Amino acid sequence: MRFAIKRHRNSRLTRIGRLASAAVFSLGLIALSTGLSQTPAVAQQTDIFAVNALPVDETAADEVKAKEQAVAKGSTRALQLLLQRLTLEQDWARLPEIGGDRIDNYIRHISFANEKIGGGRYLAEVNFGFNPDAVRNLLTNASIPFSETASRPMVVVPVLQISDGALLWDEGNDWLRGWSEAELPAGLLPIVVPLGDLADVAAIGMRQAVGGEPEALARIAAKYGAGGVFVAIARPAQVQGGGESLDVRVSAYGPGWDGTVFAQTYTAGAATEKPAFYSATAESISRSLLALWKEANLISFGEGTQSLQVFAPLSGLSDWLSLRDRLAQVATVRETVVGRLATTEAELDIRYSGDLSRLQLALSQQKLSLVQDPLDGRWRLTKTP
Repeated sequence: MRFAIKRHRNSRLTRIGRLASAAVFSLGLIALSTGLSQTPAVAQQTDIFAVNALPVDETAADEVKAKEQAVAKGSTRALQLLLQRLTLEQDWARLPEIGGDRIDNYIRHISFANEKIGGGRYLAEVNFGFNPDAVRNLLTNASIPFSETASRPMVVVPVLQISDGALLWDEGNDWLRGWSEAELPAGLLPIVVPLGDLADVAAIGMRQAVGGEPEALARIAAKYGAGGVFVAIARPAQVQGGGESLDVRVSAYGPGWDGTVFAQTYTAGAATEKPAFYSATAESISRSLLALWKEANLISFGEGTQSLQVFAPLSGLSDWLSLRDRLAQVATVRETVVGRLATTEAELDIRYSGDLSRLQLALSQQKLSLVQDPLDGRWRLTKTP
């Protein structure tokens, strides 16, 4: 971070009207029909146990030894980055350190890009893939809870409230600029900053964002291939000594976020320039939201594997293949056993880690819904738009 931000103690986290919000937002997505130009879906890391494009730069007696040294140091660093990705920041000091020959037990594959060799120096970008079960066992044995459920991308809509109104796509919205220039964390919670182009203007207006209008939220989410929206409203004020404060309230809309409200006040001294302050505040908020997501999906070391019998209505073979592929991407699902497969229905035994609510949340991130049928009590698994 470029400078220190003071966060006041009036922060709060509440969950309100989860079911109602989820239903309204889902209806908005289903009913979406617009002529807006679509932008490509935001890249989402599909392998959460991979650390990609890690830069290495080592010098040794010759290039071969330099590369060996780069791989050894890089793999240790990559594993630490992965462990931090999966765990809460408060537990980072307790993370086990693995190096030397032991690191080989955790690596699944390594690949290289942009290699430069010469004069005993080796530079490259290295991609590390780690063994999920080995990493899970490492954290479990260390009694450190972890999360491996990745959220679908979320679009942030930054609204700046000023004395004579509020700004969203207006040229003077320094809050939007701050988010655009911020270095947002990657991993379990991809956050997308809108371009602010004409299609964004047509998708959602300032009053629609502040009011949480479902159809407008659905339009901006669909434009960026996202699962939901963060509406981040910031109110600036001057503080004693010439500094500035930002009173920020973030309302979240989307699966796993419905009804979440995050509020915090940030301050900066008179010597801090506004663009840097706003960008650093956006970075701090993104880390706080990431922590909330991890906390909602933590798997504790004492939790074993659960089993649930479900049925899935099908329209044919292609529908089953699509459902199977989505299930394979759900982090908390350890195994899926097919009990019966027909052209119109499949009966499955889903074996998963954590509790049922976290399974449902993890499924929702892969556009799958798991609900109990009120008539026969069976659990129904269906695809969502």
